[in-house]
Amino acid sequence: SLEHKNDVSDAVALHWSIVNSTQMMIRVALAVRASGWVAFALSEIGAVEGSDVVYYSTSSGRLIDAHIQASDTGGNSTLETDQCQDWTLIRSFHGNNDFLIVEAERLLDTNDPQDRIIVDDSDRIIPPHNIIITWSNNEEFVSFDEDEVYAQSTIRFFSPKSSNHNTAVDEEQFVYDIMVNEAEGYIDLIAPRYPIPLRKTTYAHFCFSVMDLVQKVALSPPNNAYHNYDGSGGPDEAWLVGFEPLVDSLSGGSHLHHAFLFADRGSELCLGEGGERKEAVFGYSSGSQPLALPSDVGFWLGGNGGVKSLQLIIHYHNPSLMNNIFDSSGVRLYYSSKPRRHEMGLFLLGDPDIALFGSGIGKGFSRHEFFCPGNCTDNGMDSGEDITVMREYLHMHKRGVRMTSRQIREGGVIRESTVNYFRHPQSGSPPVQQKPFKVKRGDAFELSCYYHDSGTDDEKVLFGFGSDEEMCISYMIYYPRQSNLYKCGPGFWVEPSCSALYSELELDGAYDLGREFGAFADSCDAASSVGWALPLSNSIFSILAINVVFILTIFFCH
Repeated sequence: SLEHKNDVSDAVALHWSIVNSTQMMIRVALAVRASGWVAFALSEIGAVEGSDVVYYSTSSGRLIDAHIQASDTGGNSTLETDQCQDWTLIRSFHGNNDFLIVEAERLLDTNDPQDRIIVDDSDRIIPPHNIIITWSNNEEFVSFDEDEVYAQSTIRFFSPKSSNHNTAVDEEQFVYDIMVNEAEGYIDLIAPRYPIPLRKTTYAHFCFSVMDLVQKVALSPPNNAYHNYDGSGGPDEAWLVGFEPLVDSLSGGSHLHHAFLFADRGSELCLGEGGERKEAVFGYSSGSQPLALPSDVGFWLGGNGGVKSLQLIIHYHNPSLMNNIFDSSGVRLYYSSKPRRHEMGLFLLGDPDIALFGSGIGKGFSRHEFFCPGNCTDNGMDSGEDITVMREYLHMHKRGVRMTSRQIREGGVIRESTVNYFRHPQSGSPPVQQKPFKVKRGDAFELSCYYHDSGTDDEKVLFGFGSDEEMCISYMIYYPRQSNLYKCGPGFWVEPSCSALYSELELDGAYDLGREFGAFADSCDAASSVGWALPLSNSIFSILAINVVFILTIFFCH
């Protein structure tokens, strides 16, 4: 069950199953204390805007397929009824004590641009789905905005592989299960009660040497599933196999903008000495989830030529200049002494060094593009073999509204990943829900960031490091690691072949953003029906089954 975000005594029970292996359907059941309506939404990154919604109203007895239109022009988001009604209502029950149960199904892929595709997320490396559920006792009106979001979660609809569970679980539980089986322990790297300064933007740096890693002994979970790192063999024999954001609950996490972990192979003081560069390992921001690497991939801490120190950089955001705020956020590193076949690398694209520092994003709607030439991968992939990108994260700040990443081979686009409705408060660095993909030598990349500056502020919005400034960065986690493939951006003089070309374009309006979600379908052939989906008449068996679900749900939620 999922708890009401503002009332822990209230909750909704969500049950689902993947049915009909030929057509690939999903069946969803919701049980909630409400007399008016209940709504279920598939969200792109956790935000309301751009969500695929289905809701049931007791007053009409109808199931309605809908979607949320964006409010990029500053107005309110709107709930629009879909042209094609792809959900089929199986049964509904509104009993005593205002308890409402609804069961419905639809195709995983309806071929409808007003619906979101439900992908097979059983593989650990594919990001989970974001869901939103809201409900009300009001029978006449269905509202669906940020203030009405009652329950939110990231879940996997398909039974996860390498999991102890036979049914789908939320992402934190999913990663926990994998780490119980594959990690020998964990090390917590945290900011020890760091006093957040009285300024809007602060980048705090924390350095952990090899000896620090030996001394960072974390407490085991209650079930003793892990043993703590005791230094036997030295941490330079360990592989990092999972990462988990640690957000300080005492500070509320509201001041943590984002955090990044870097590895230094040249200095125990995180100075990047000896000609060695510091390379990115893991990053997170608002809405980020833990990550379990594939069973044959890890980040190698060392031996000769290995990592000598790890640097944690946390971007704090304190716009109200609040005093006496102390933060102990950080990152949990799961490790194993068992060697893994592939070493993990991280490739940063767009403007990772903020070479556009001080430049304006422009008023109104704008598009900023960064082209990474094929010479970068041709020279940087020194092993001569293809690499596999496991995860891709897209990062902008609060004026970002859409972001796309295109992979180009021999002059043609072979893959495009998109976050159509970027909303930083919900997820500052959302992972793209896509399968892992191959990169060959000579492949080029083009990153496009779309912004909207309403023009109400006297000062223009600039690119920069501050919370109120903008960025445009893609993080690709890949394997096997290439020693010279780690960054591509404007003016990158260290590796001239990885110097990106930059261009900008002023857009006429929101319609130039190029969003496809929410457009009209060519036909409703894949839909279950056009118009309202009516409930099926309940047989005695169905009524009995519903009552059983009713009893089990109360037991489960309370």
